[in-house]
Amino acid sequence: MNTPRFLTSLLVLCSTLHLLAATWHVAEIGGGGYITGMIQDPRHPEVIYARSDVGGVFKSTDGARTWQACNAGMDKWYQHHVRSIAMDPVNTQVVYRAGGELVGWQHTGYIHRSTDGGQTWQLVCDSVDYFGNGSTRMCGEMIAVDPADHLHVMAGSYSRGLWESTDQGITWHCVGLRGERITFVRYFCGQLYVGTAFDGAIGNRNTIRQCMDYQRNLPSRLYVMTADGHLRQVFQSRKVAFYDIAVLHGGATILLATNRCVMRSTDYGATFQPVGLPDKAMYQTLALDPHHEGRVYTARKFSEQDTLRVYVSDNAGQDWHLWTTGITAANLHELPTYAHADCAWLGASIACLMPDCADPDKMYLSNWWGVTVSYDNGRNFHCHDFKGLNILCGECILRHPVTPGKVYLAMADHGPLVSTDAGQTYRLMSSQARTSARTLAASRTNPEWLMWSEGSKRTNEGTPVRLTADGGLTVTQVCHHQGNSYVQCLMEDPLVDGRYWMMQEGLLNDSVERGGIYRSDDHGQTWQRTASPYPAYMNCLPHRREYIDGNFLPVVSYQTKNASGTNHLMSADCFRRDVLYVGEWTEGLWRSDDAGRTWSNISTGLPRADEDSARVLSFVHADPLRRGGLYAGYWKAGLWYSRDYGRHWKQIGLSDQPVTNAVAMDKQGQTICVACSQHVSADRPAALFISTDNGQHWTDLYDARLGALRIIDIALDADRRRIHVTTCGNGAYYVDY
Repeated sequence: MNTPRFLTSLLVLCSTLHLLAATWHVAEIGGGGYITGMIQDPRHPEVIYARSDVGGVFKSTDGARTWQACNAGMDKWYQHHVRSIAMDPVNTQVVYRAGGELVGWQHTGYIHRSTDGGQTWQLVCDSVDYFGNGSTRMCGEMIAVDPADHLHVMAGSYSRGLWESTDQGITWHCVGLRGERITFVRYFCGQLYVGTAFDGAIGNRNTIRQCMDYQRNLPSRLYVMTADGHLRQVFQSRKVAFYDIAVLHGGATILLATNRCVMRSTDYGATFQPVGLPDKAMYQTLALDPHHEGRVYTARKFSEQDTLRVYVSDNAGQDWHLWTTGITAANLHELPTYAHADCAWLGASIACLMPDCADPDKMYLSNWWGVTVSYDNGRNFHCHDFKGLNILCGECILRHPVTPGKVYLAMADHGPLVSTDAGQTYRLMSSQARTSARTLAASRTNPEWLMWSEGSKRTNEGTPVRLTADGGLTVTQVCHHQGNSYVQCLMEDPLVDGRYWMMQEGLLNDSVERGGIYRSDDHGQTWQRTASPYPAYMNCLPHRREYIDGNFLPVVSYQTKNASGTNHLMSADCFRRDVLYVGEWTEGLWRSDDAGRTWSNISTGLPRADEDSARVLSFVHADPLRRGGLYAGYWKAGLWYSRDYGRHWKQIGLSDQPVTNAVAMDKQGQTICVACSQHVSADRPAALFISTDNGQHWTDLYDARLGALRIIDIALDADRRRIHVTTCGNGAYYVDY
């Protein structure tokens, strides 16, 4: 291919897009993300909506057997972080959602409205704020429709007050409570109840700082809206945070779920006392049974292996007992392959209990993995494989180098997943590997060989590297650096059999973390650290660790290395043996011509980040077709190409093109695919550009009906005309073009 012509065609990217049909399909993995709330259509009980902390809104039309994401109309990735959902009881096609996140050191917030049952959404308010993936994400709903007047809608926000609409959610205005952390807004017995949380609900002072919040020194408060529209405080506490509410007996009896206990009042909220449940435990939900007067359910945050900690009271919360006992693996049905068949797994952090409005024996519960249904009053539980609930944070997707149809997938909170049907369905590769997989490397010579790194979730325990040579039947650990280390890249050398490369974060000169570049020449069994490519002033990888970890790699700012922390800052040359390219987010790009013994800086001509810039390197990719060809992608500076091993660079595309954060090419190099993801520092629409003619023409294959997917990684199967995509928050897809 003529390289100048290639570059010229990309420079006019936006004006040379050609139509190319593409179909996006959700890859079946089986749930795996936090469903924080649910609502049911009272007119059509099989219709259920579920909200999630990172995946948006999901809808089921068959009673939670299957689900489909409903995010059309979202144009920012953090709008998928949904804090609340509500339905108009008169016209159930009208649905509301509230979402937002900590973005750019500020809390954002949006209320969207749908008039077609969640198929499309329209923005109706952006003056609010929400913490959709924050520490109060599992609390009660924040939007409430007045049962006496469905045109009247109330919505709480994280800190910008209580908002009111009198025209079915079209326009909004604030009615008070600015500065308070609202946790629920609910109608009971014809009255509106509003709860708030004190600082302890967020955590200690350090946690509050991480969440870009501040110490407010306000108590938790319970308010009731009076007939004249004023908010009257009925109760407050500086010891517990109010998470959810249930009201009975015309308002005389009030139950509050809190971070330490369930509290009960029988005097309209004037006084509260803890009820007879295990205290010093978090209770995140309260649910009234529509078929039995006085019956109410709650759940303790964590269950034990032999008991599901869901409790029921038949006398308005005065006395409580376990809802069900004696559950074994035989009572748990249709679990995905990664699941643990025990009650501790099923009951982990139950955020919502919802008795079915039509069937008195049916109950829905949601937690970290999806929505589970009991059809027989708690004797058996059906997960239905959480089909469609792909609320997963991807790290890496890898098409096997020689085995057709085999694709590996690394996801936070899951072990390595494998597909043998070209990415249509995935299963857990090994029962011995359930911890978060981060990076993946396969083998050209052994189709059952896989190496991967695992995640530590900020526990300062390092990230071990494991491998299997028999498809997961046996798993061994081959490398484990302790401390605040993290394996950022793991890859097979394309030219030297048995050689693998690893990029590990951490302190460079620390005997525990031992950050740097590593090489293995014996299929990953042993590792040697190469010479450091980095300048003398760098003592840590990343150099600006807090800045990179807090802004470019996490799923949410305060969850450093919890999800989507891996990247592609390392690539081996496809033509010259021993040539390796290594990048650092803000400090540059280096090349070694002798397998890591010495290094040359090849950053001249490339963008550089400074203290106020987001021109951060995202990936490095050696061209598989052209000798000396090398790509470099940036979060805010687009895509760059060198045709002489990095000695000279030229930008591809326009200076204001979207974030380029992943690239994939087939072995002939004729098809090139570039993923462009949204980011706070470069607020552009998500895109998936593809060229099938050496870059002469380009097409954006992205489907806007998916919302604002945060694409993390891609892999190309040009023989099948298929692109494998993994995202932060919405699982994996395969795109046929």
